[in-house]
Amino acid sequence: MLFLKTLDVFNDEIKDILNFYSEKIGMETSGERMGCNFSDPESGNLSFNVGKIELSLETVRIFIDIRYPVTIDKETVSASIIKTCDDFNFQYNELAHRAPLYVKKSDPLVEKLMEVYQEYTGDMREPITIGGGTYARGLKKAVAFGPLLPGRPELAHQKDEYIEIDDLLLITRIYASAILELADN
Repeated sequence: MLFLKTLDVFNDEIKDILNFYSEKIGMETSGERMGCNFSDPESGNLSFNVGKIELSLETVRIFIDIRYPVTIDKETVSASIIKTCDDFNFQYNELAHRAPLYVKKSDPLVEKLMEVYQEYTGDMREPITIGGGTYARGLKKAVAFGPLLPGRPELAHQKDEYIEIDDLLLITRIYASAILELADN
């Protein structure tokens, strides 16, 4: 989109869209220029990702995936985006919504999982939250658990993603122990 803006081959309507994109989205992923760069200490920063752009003779549709902090409500995020779109005479439509999934670290589920993890690894760091959509959404109350181990590079969703065999065996033991602990409660 930023490259297309440099070309002088479009009509005024397309130029308006390219200017909007350049001014209000650009290359950032925080939503700052759209007015929705929210953050909280529990889950971190909002992420704003343009996943797809569709252009037809009648419309241009920009599809955005937003992962917002757990302490911010959807209406606050939407209101910020709507205001920015209104300022440029563009329309905002919400196509789908999934509320953030969050279980406090003081919850017995998280505490038990951390106990098991720490017993096997000696890693005493606090649990973390991520903005990703995980398998945990399949249950009423769940968290994504593992398998990044201390001292290992973060390879999830990277080119040539892999896990060491010894790490796979260790996390299998951790998962088995966690299941047993949770089953006893």
